Amino acid sequence: RARPRRPCLGRALARDGENVEALSALAYVQGMFDWQWSVAEATIRRAMTLEPNNVDARYVHSLVLMALGRLDAAVAEIDVAARLDPLSAQVPSTYGRILYRARRLDEARVRLERAIELEPRNVSTYVRLAAVLEHTGRYDEALSTVETMEAILSRPTILAVATRARILARAGRSAEARQLLARVPPDSPQQAEVRAALSDRDGAFASLFRALEDRESWPLFIKSDPAFESLHGDPRWTAVLRRMNLE
Repeated sequence: RARPRRPCLGRALARDGENVEALSALAYVQGMFDWQWSVAEATIRRAMTLEPNNVDARYVHSLVLMALGRLDAAVAEIDVAARLDPLSAQVPSTYGRILYRARRLDEARVRLERAIELEPRNVSTYVRLAAVLEHTGRYDEALSTVETMEAILSRPTILAVATRARILARAGRSAEARQLLARVPPDSPQQAEVRAALSDRDGAFASLFRALEDRESWPLFIKSDPAFESLHGDPRWTAVLRRMNLE
């Protein structure tokens, strides 16, 4: 995630305190990088008050709501963004991401497939579609989706390796999953996903706490991510959310 430059945002807002694009970018920084969720929501609500039909504002608001786990509200916001910009590939990709967290998996698949139609080289969308297929038990299709992503990238990546390992773990192919896990850095949040899928709670939390030190690679929308659902009953889960101001 590339951080919008705060000085530039400050200058833009100094010139025009009602610059909706600058307010939206500022809310993104406040939430996604600073984890000041209430501040971010106040900023983005101001932007939407100024311009209710601004796609950027609606989109950022949906991200903040998804991070907070307020999924019904997040779906409502991303739906507005989708209606305002029906040709955007990023909006349906994020729509699918939110629906996945809301456990509305069939709807999520439809949105993600639409995103791929609009932009067939968006790697993130394939990752999200693979997760949806995985959680509906369609493991072979999920692995095929990862193969498509790897073909687009033309090179192996940690994200692809970890995604494949997590799917294999969910499919009960633990030995194969562990072989791939050895290629994933220990401080990677993706390693935490794989370890959770392998029912290795201690390993998953160790990876999560290491990853907390690196906000650039941190999975922001962890609170309602099905990949970590098996960890929710552990007291350490509350500590993770507290560190992110999401308790």
